[in-house]
Amino acid sequence: METATKKVINGWAMYDWANSAYNLVITSTIFPAYYVGITAASHAGEKSYVYFFGRRFINTALQDYALAVVFVIVAFTSPVLSSIADYKRNKKNWMKAFCYVGSAACIALFWFTKGNAVITPGELAFGIISFAIAALGFWGGPGFFNSFFPGFGGPVEQGWIHGKGLVLG
Repeated sequence: METATKKVINGWAMYDWANSAYNLVITSTIFPAYYVGITAASHAGEKSYVYFFGRRFINTALQDYALAVVFVIVAFTSPVLSSIADYKRNKKNWMKAFCYVGSAACIALFWFTKGNAVITPGELAFGIISFAIAALGFWGGPGFFNSFFPGFGGPVEQGWIHGKGLVLG
């Protein structure tokens, strides 16, 4: 089996690198700390509540609920979308679409700020929705991303290529 071109391998590895950066910055480190910081109660030790579309939530629970909704959407749509992509042979277009949607939503998080002393429901909705769309882009793309891997050559080449993606990521 012939190994993919260097350009394809580097593109695959860079996508893996970008996914790792998203996971570090948005999902696990920077955004959660920022979100808790701007939605925290004014007095230490108090529970922090936020309002999202008229409902009251504990601030950290709302972020978890948003991710749960994204995971449910991805779980139900991935088999259908990947089947369509395999049938129409356009998995690269689907992967690019998820990448662009996730990237645009991450860029939108730049404008997720607290305008006053207290975050308004509109500001919160903008931030949580942007966070959820970014997660949808992140979790929707790997199924298409991983489908390219079997075309990268034999087991030895695949091991090397996968290692390169992991090292960069």
